[in-house]
Amino acid sequence: MGNLEARDRPEREIALRAILAGCVVAVAAFGAGFLINGLNAAVSALLGVVVVAGTFAGYVVVLGWARSISPTALQVAALGGWLIRLSIFVGVLVALRPLDWFDVAGFGFAGLVAAGAVAIYEAKFILGDAAARTIPRSPNPNPSGRAEGGP
Repeated sequence: MGNLEARDRPEREIALRAILAGCVVAVAAFGAGFLINGLNAAVSALLGVVVVAGTFAGYVVVLGWARSISPTALQVAALGGWLIRLSIFVGVLVALRPLDWFDVAGFGFAGLVAAGAVAIYEAKFILGDAAARTIPRSPNPNPSGRAEGGP
């Protein structure tokens, strides 16, 4: 039954993958930020990746919920969700900018790279899903077009 639920609710798996990948990328962003500009940049880069991964995971869960409502709800969630994710990222940037330890460049660059990775992942998932839905044509076993068993 768990396998059936996983196939019926793929957004949960996608959200989990986003969180796990976000953790790995966040550690890498921390290391890169530390090497480039010290601890403040490292923490800021880590936060940038966490915000992007967290908002993507939430977005995917909302898409799954909207999918169960109607196609229109799914479209609204898809378009509105992108705007909300962007607004959350900018809101965190604006809220943390006045703090002395916050490195805007580290946060922004890491967030930009993470957002690009998420966009690639989304495109790959959507294109892969479309390819899975395509039913290949089987070759015509009767090329003459005549009914089988007839003269």
